[in-house]
Amino acid sequence: MSFLSTKELNVVKNSPLFHNIEFEKSKEILSKINCVKKKYSRGNVLTDLHDSFNGIAIILKGEVTVYLLHHNGDSIPLRFAEPSNILGLSFFLHRGHTFSMHFLAEVPTTILLLTKQELLTLLSCQKILTNYLSYTNNRICFLIDQINLHNMSNNQQKICYYLLNECNKCASNQYHFTIPKSKICRFLGIGRSSFYRELQYLCDCNAIKVEDRNTLNVNKDRILKILQT
Repeated sequence: MSFLSTKELNVVKNSPLFHNIEFEKSKEILSKINCVKKKYSRGNVLTDLHDSFNGIAIILKGEVTVYLLHHNGDSIPLRFAEPSNILGLSFFLHRGHTFSMHFLAEVPTTILLLTKQELLTLLSCQKILTNYLSYTNNRICFLIDQINLHNMSNNQQKICYYLLNECNKCASNQYHFTIPKSKICRFLGIGRSSFYRELQYLCDCNAIKVEDRNTLNVNKDRILKILQT
C-alpha cells in the first residue's frame, strides 16, 4: 500500500470501513491487500465500476455523482459522493434488475478499487466486518429514504422530506447547503424556479427561516404538519 500517500491513507482511514480503527492499524491491514488506484478526468464515467464489478471503491479525491439509469433511458441522481465515501452499491443489488448504476466524476477524481477477494480479506478483521455491516444497513436505509422521496406527490413535499431527513441525520434544527442548490434540484427532480418558490412558501408559513445564504433554520414540527396534509 506504499503507493498511497499519507494524505490518501488518512482519507481511507476516514471511510466507513475503518471507523474507530487507529491509523497505524488501518495501515497494517491495508498492507495485506493489493488495490488499484484509478484517476478520472472531470466529466468522465468511472468505467471500472460497471454493473458486473464485484467489489467496492473508496474515493480518495474529487466528487462523484451516482445516477440510477433505467432501461427506458431515464436517469435519476441518486447520490453525491466525496472523499472517504464508498462506491459500489450495485454489488449489493440483484443482477436481474432493469436499471444500472452510472458514476460520473464531477471534478478530477481518484478512487481506490477493491475487488471482492480483497474486500473479503478486509472483512476477516472483526472491527471492519462490524463497520461493513453498519455501512450496508445505512445504505439500505438510504435507499428506503430515496424511495420515499421519489414517491412524494408534489415538489413541496419533496423539499420538506429532504430538509427533515437531512436535519435528522445531523440531529440539528439547521440545514446547511453543503452542495450547490442546482445539484439539490437535480437530486429532487424539480426545477430551480419551483425550488425557490417552495422555499419562499415555507418561509412565509414559518416552516423555515433563512439564517444566511447557506443556512436554514428548520421548524421540524411545521415541516411534519405539511408532510402530513
